[in-house]
Amino acid sequence: MANNSQHVFWCGQGGANWVKKKDTIDDMLDPFGQAAMQRLNVLPSSTIVDIGCGSGATTFQLAHQLSSNGFVTGIDISKPLLDHARSLNHFSNVRFIEEDLQTSSHSAGSFTHAFSRFGVMFFDDSVAAFSTIQKLLKPGGMLSFICWQTAQQNLWQTLILKEIKKSVDIPDSNPRTPGPFAFGNRDYVQSILTESHFQNIQIESYERPVTIFRGYSPEDAVTEMLALNPALQFLKDYPENEQAVIKGNVVTAYSKYQNDEGFEFPSAAWIVTANTPSQ
Repeated sequence: MANNSQHVFWCGQGGANWVKKKDTIDDMLDPFGQAAMQRLNVLPSSTIVDIGCGSGATTFQLAHQLSSNGFVTGIDISKPLLDHARSLNHFSNVRFIEEDLQTSSHSAGSFTHAFSRFGVMFFDDSVAAFSTIQKLLKPGGMLSFICWQTAQQNLWQTLILKEIKKSVDIPDSNPRTPGPFAFGNRDYVQSILTESHFQNIQIESYERPVTIFRGYSPEDAVTEMLALNPALQFLKDYPENEQAVIKGNVVTAYSKYQNDEGFEFPSAAWIVTANTPSQ
């Protein structure tokens, strides 16, 4: 299967952790998803694919914009998240499918719109995945997604890595390795969409503070971040005493960003829109 390492995380304990913390994650990501959704130009009769739909929050938001003539298909590789999404689904025009878009069997021209909230950065072969998305869309179809800029521009991530590096020698990784920040470079995103035959590509910087872990102690916030972030799973391979030292350092650093709302950090994302050719 394509995306094997991602499949292991999202179909295993990683996916289960995201189900447990659905409300926390949706609270953090919702403003970003709403901003990208506003660019989608949905009509009541639109047919939409929600890529990396997770537990369905964005899928249901899209469904609210449709009449009975429109429908939304949420696609993800995580069985735990999809099972949870199905348990919450009260829409007759919403369905969820466990599938890797790199190997999708959907018919060409199945959708008028494609959307994703932080769900497109994990493909082993991004050109193959976006070529599939392009084929799934009807002529003139609309794509809108939001993805993180570089890790360095998202302190909620780099603060942790900075503290980890005080205890662990971490080699610099390829910034394009599948993961939350794989699309950090604007030109790289542009090249993927161009090679996948999208047109009218627009990449807009979207920067805003991100507030996470409302009502959490610093200790609990760091515990959750280490469990939820697929880019940090390598820490599990280190001895428990080293993990404890690292966690203590991160807790101290996180505490400085705590306010009455939670933990607030600067962040930066890209809102990306494009169309398929009209003919």
